[in-house]
Amino acid sequence: MTSHHTPLRFVFGFAVLWSVLYGFGRIGETSIDRGVIAAITILFLALLLEAGVLATPRRDVPARLGLGRPGVRALVAALFVSLITLAALPVSAHLADEHLKLRTGWPWLAVSLLAYHGFAEELCWRGYTYGRLRCNRSFGAAVAATMPLIAITHVPIVIESGFAVGVAAVGVAAITCVPLAHLYELGRRTIWPCALVHAAIDGFKLIDDPQRYVGLSAVVAGAALVCPFAAFAWSRHPRSRVNPSLQPAGALEPGVLITREDQP
Repeated sequence: MTSHHTPLRFVFGFAVLWSVLYGFGRIGETSIDRGVIAAITILFLALLLEAGVLATPRRDVPARLGLGRPGVRALVAALFVSLITLAALPVSAHLADEHLKLRTGWPWLAVSLLAYHGFAEELCWRGYTYGRLRCNRSFGAAVAATMPLIAITHVPIVIESGFAVGVAAVGVAAITCVPLAHLYELGRRTIWPCALVHAAIDGFKLIDDPQRYVGLSAVVAGAALVCPFAAFAWSRHPRSRVNPSLQPAGALEPGVLITREDQP
């Protein structure tokens, strides 16, 4: 961050994006009912905030927000992690001798869920928040700075859904900052692999009345906490430091953020 004004502008942008996400999450029966519209709105706001408020050169805005080209290995890792996360639902139901019923119109809702919990939320949490905090910070320091911001955005769930569900949501959001940030790095600092896993974590919302299934909440929380860490099997720990803000204007190839270690 290059000036004393930038942190305040960053927090302002974070507050705007979260407020809009929170607002869309209160429209309809669930947060995914208006997922595509929410994703388009968040994309527009993120581009506007990055270019207009944080003064990122326009050609570098997509890369800064994690909208570049992801690596194939990261996408394969994300797909594998997503499948084992989703598999926890039918497996737990089978062991409990229960039959899961999907919501009416679930294929479209799945697209909407990917748009909201996958694309829109990851554009905010990893693309805008972690991506900005990663500048001039190590991987661990950037994750530590991101955790409380993301955890705070899930606190309203405590009031809306009860203490147990709310605390589980806050815990999952905070702890999964580690594997999702790793996927962001593994995917050439893009949000696409993270979006797949994030959507899979919230896949239980496609089930009709999930509260009626005994033990489902515990299984969902457990899978969401444990499964994403499988992404670490695909790569060693991310490089220690990234400095895209130190590059001169126009030095970033669109879709790729360059680290100091990557430079010749």
